[in-house]
Amino acid sequence: MVAVNGDWDWNRMCQWLPADTLEAIAAIKPPRPDTGVDVPGWRWESNRTFSIRSAYKALKVAATSDVCASYQSEIETIVHVLRDCPRARQVWEAVVAPAQIAAFFSLPFSDWILQCVPTVANVGVGDERWAARFATICWLIWKQRCNTIFGATSFNGPAWVSFVVRSLDGYSAAPVRGCTQGGKGSQPSIRSLPWRPPNLGWVKANCDAAVDPRNNSAAIGGVIRDSTGSWIFGFTRKLGQCSVITAKLWAMHDLLLHAWRIGLRQVELETDNIEAYRIVSGCTSVFVTTLLIEDLLELVNRRWRVQLRHISRAQNVVADKLAAFSRDGDMGELVWCDPPGEVLDALQNDKFAFDSATM
Repeated sequence: MVAVNGDWDWNRMCQWLPADTLEAIAAIKPPRPDTGVDVPGWRWESNRTFSIRSAYKALKVAATSDVCASYQSEIETIVHVLRDCPRARQVWEAVVAPAQIAAFFSLPFSDWILQCVPTVANVGVGDERWAARFATICWLIWKQRCNTIFGATSFNGPAWVSFVVRSLDGYSAAPVRGCTQGGKGSQPSIRSLPWRPPNLGWVKANCDAAVDPRNNSAAIGGVIRDSTGSWIFGFTRKLGQCSVITAKLWAMHDLLLHAWRIGLRQVELETDNIEAYRIVSGCTSVFVTTLLIEDLLELVNRRWRVQLRHISRAQNVVADKLAAFSRDGDMGELVWCDPPGEVLDALQNDKFAFDSATM
């Protein structure tokens, strides 16, 4: 099913497969001779090799899932998703003060929210930012549940709890920028920091993906700019049907490949997706297309300098717009030697915001 040029043999597959299946295949890297033949693999180990330990963990996860099975035939309550589900409970038990555990898990949903949101330190373990931490945990629990249900991640209880705690520690350690409104010396909040151009001699590569939740139709886009913020290169690509994390990884892969091909050798690569960033950094339990990850890591480790960075969505607007406007286009890739009209305002806003922040 692979053509001589290494791509999928679409002429043959189009004769047998429906359009939605073809779009799903389009987002998968074709196998290559150097990667060997396809073989069955054990999903619950990163090296795809069976082990008793991983089988035991998988059975524990299945047992945990069975606890929630009673909600599959009816509407699951939000308090069960965010607090009472055994997976969520593991996280709360790691961060809630021991003296507050009993009350924390016994309150009705509305009382639970009202008590936790304005609380300062009588629920969390001595954290003056408990309200923000509480909201962050709820969001992480919801995101993890969605990823598990839609097949983007494999749940690992201890690793998941450790990730949430590390995320909260990072939040607590982050500086709180900004003074009283209009106060002398006030600074912008971290979330409002603008896009920053790279250092002299480097280029800044921003990439993003847009996935339609109705059918998983995905598109990606990327832009490369120099130290003055000027456009060097851009691309858009209608990818096919895949998960968000797979699309984000494709965006990083394609943009790095373009940067290499046009001769750039000092690249700052930025993404607003923490999971994609963690995969490329080599620390993750996410299972996606293995060959895509291998090729992406091979690109990063070539004989050049690549700096990886996770940024906010506000710093990635140009790439976001590139991906968004190409999602409804035709399958395939477009290269932009000059910026398309859809991103001109965003480019100008990036330059203006950075100039204003440095004045």
